[in-house]
Amino acid sequence: MLTLDRTNWKLGRAEINLLVLGVSYRGLSLPLFWSALPKAGNSNTAERVELLARLRETFPVQPLAYLLADREFVGRAWVEALREQQIPFRLRLKANARIRRSRSGEEAPLLRAFQDLQVHEQRVLRKPRWLWGQPLYLSAKRLEDGEWLLIASEAYTAHALQESAERWTIETLFAALKGHGFHLEDTHLTKPERLENLLGLLALTSTWALHAGLWAHEQQPIREKKTLQRPQFSVFRDGLDLLQRLVAQRETFGAQFLRLLGFLLDGQPLELHPMMVCEMRLVWP
Repeated sequence: MLTLDRTNWKLGRAEINLLVLGVSYRGLSLPLFWSALPKAGNSNTAERVELLARLRETFPVQPLAYLLADREFVGRAWVEALREQQIPFRLRLKANARIRRSRSGEEAPLLRAFQDLQVHEQRVLRKPRWLWGQPLYLSAKRLEDGEWLLIASEAYTAHALQESAERWTIETLFAALKGHGFHLEDTHLTKPERLENLLGLLALTSTWALHAGLWAHEQQPIREKKTLQRPQFSVFRDGLDLLQRLVAQRETFGAQFLRLLGFLLDGQPLELHPMMVCEMRLVWP
């Protein structure tokens, strides 16, 4: 599953605006391609298509489940681009969208097809509705806060609402890149090329930390908060803390670093011969 979203912040007068295409994996979206946009505000279709082109160039025959994106990533040109590249999608819609029952039919509010739903109820329309000149399949769920979860897909699926929940993995990624992990904002970098280079390093480290966290969770599952019935912290956070603890062991740094490389190779720490560990202690004063 692909995820597409932006994260942005302001540093003085500089607007930092990153557009990221990732792949959802074990609760975290891992960055594949990204672009530091030279502007504030929403991305446009050309900027998104450029990331998709890089994806297709790098993985020309890789099958794709679908792309998940939030309400910013909508519109005629965007949907046409996804269909042209044969990329299935689950796009969240704005509640004020207007649709047609047929290509030449009368336009009506999207919510009219779902207005009788109660909180937590959902509905999937079996026949397509026309939106942005395209026949799309619509699903809806009324949420507790008065909001709507409205999803458009290129083909009929009874599970679009559940599948769209994976979009939050990219929000988890942005939290990991910023205040809950690497504190990317604190670097004070503003030049696009430097930000893109640093994000490449963080993409690798995020994968490293996630694999380490998955291994640690297998050894000792993360405890749950009793009141919320969810883990005290994420697998990514657990893995990042593990990497930091091992690197901090200065007297065995060489051996620990080799063990850590194993998480990148196959998700397991490398097993070292005891003699190798002793020799490494000698070269690290």
